Amino acid sequence: SFITVTNGILEMAITANTGNWPGMDLITRSNYSATATSPVTFEVDRVKLGYTLVTGTGALERSGVWVFDASGANCVFFDEYVVHNTGNVGGWQYNVVTGGADTPLPAVGTVIPAFTAPAFNDQGNHHIKVEANGSTVTLWLDGVYGASVPFPFQTC
Repeated sequence: SFITVTNGILEMAITANTGNWPGMDLITRSNYSATATSPVTFEVDRVKLGYTLVTGTGALERSGVWVFDASGANCVFFDEYVVHNTGNVGGWQYNVVTGGADTPLPAVGTVIPAFTAPAFNDQGNHHIKVEANGSTVTLWLDGVYGASVPFPFQTC
């Protein structure tokens, strides 16, 4: 595994040692206050999604952005869920845990209809943006609006 930064671009290469949903996170150092008049926006360029699990195959893969509340108990996960078998629904989706009608991982999330076109599902370069405003998290991909998810937390 390695992490490098070249010209302000972070690159990660990760080798998994187990076969059950290995992963890596980048976490902000601070909590942020999110309000309707002062929302918090997180943006990242995902260059590509492509890896092989230790078993030699990658039947299910996810790459995305998490937004947690200050407690860490509530979250929205916006991700591309890539399926290499026929048993699941893939594509861009979100999972949410807020104490309501939750879809925690590893469950399949809510598919975002705006992102079902082949141009979004190429496992390639995509600009991901999530914006929290204290009542919702709004999801964008490549400048296209996808969904607003209830998230009634003002510190994330």
